Amino acid sequence: MSSIIEGGRWNAKEPMELICKENVFSLSGDGFEIKAHNGRNMFKVEGHAMSMRDRKTMHAADGTIVAELREKAFSLHKGQDVVDREGHFIFTVRKAGMIQMVRSNLEIYLGDGDREIDFEVKGDFLSKSFKITKKSTGKEVANISRKGLNASNMMFGADTYVVSVPTGGDMAFAVLVAIAADEIYQE
Repeated sequence: MSSIIEGGRWNAKEPMELICKENVFSLSGDGFEIKAHNGRNMFKVEGHAMSMRDRKTMHAADGTIVAELREKAFSLHKGQDVVDREGHFIFTVRKAGMIQMVRSNLEIYLGDGDREIDFEVKGDFLSKSFKITKKSTGKEVANISRKGLNASNMMFGADTYVVSVPTGGDMAFAVLVAIAADEIYQE
């Protein structure tokens, strides 16, 4: 898989499982803590509660900004735009259609401006289980699933996701898509 975020900095050197735990009780808005399967901190996503377009900033473990998710404004399809630390557009994740019942289909458009679908996200909204595939090849680039159902999920809407990325996969891209899907389907 080609690198999408920061030219390969976040490519997995081996198959990797990332645990994304949602924090809903934060004064700054909801966010996520992302750890590798061995417990090592990888990313932190902070929400911005007072922003006009529901925004979230993803930081690397060392605190540097990786990307920002922004709710897509003025669109018929609910979605999220992802920009780099300088505000340059990286990709958009949006619903594939205006009406979706159980099946969750999302489209990902990279920032190259061609408006062709580059990746697809397909899965089940109810179980919050998704696969990201490269449209041109059909190759799976990540698998996202909700980890267990517990009282925290049910009472507070705080989900925990497992994001599985193969060797060479872009971990930051997969996590950003998982969070965008969570935001899009949170209703």
